[in-house]
Amino acid sequence: MPLDTLITILSVTAAVTAAFYGPLKDLLVHSTKKHKEEEIIRTRRDELTDRMHRDWFGEPGVEGVSPPRAGILFRMANIEAHLTTIDHEVNFNGGKSIKDAVHRTDQAVADVAGKLDTHLGRSREFQERVADKLGAGPTDAIRRPV
Repeated sequence: MPLDTLITILSVTAAVTAAFYGPLKDLLVHSTKKHKEEEIIRTRRDELTDRMHRDWFGEPGVEGVSPPRAGILFRMANIEAHLTTIDHEVNFNGGKSIKDAVHRTDQAVADVAGKLDTHLGRSREFQERVADKLGAGPTDAIRRPV
């Protein structure tokens, strides 16, 4: 190959390279930025997937660092058991719940209040009869609590 041909080929190659270098450089930079962004997204997605996996299945503890953590299915079963206990206590169920005990206490207090009213009425009647027999007026014989 003659030297003139080689110089021509090198000149053309240099001109083509110079013409395309800017766009190629921009394309490479854009491609690198896009690759970094995709890598960040992929890393974040992997972290979230790993966290979801640990939440779902639980994770063993690390001695001296963190206690073991149960998975979501075990925790949901635990919550359901607690809700069953709470439901048992706040609904009427034949006398064994807190609600049943409160109802019985309410009835007992109402019964005692009724008996007390009856007793106080009889006591006033008795005091009035005693006052009549002694000849004192009802206001003298009946002492009202202060």
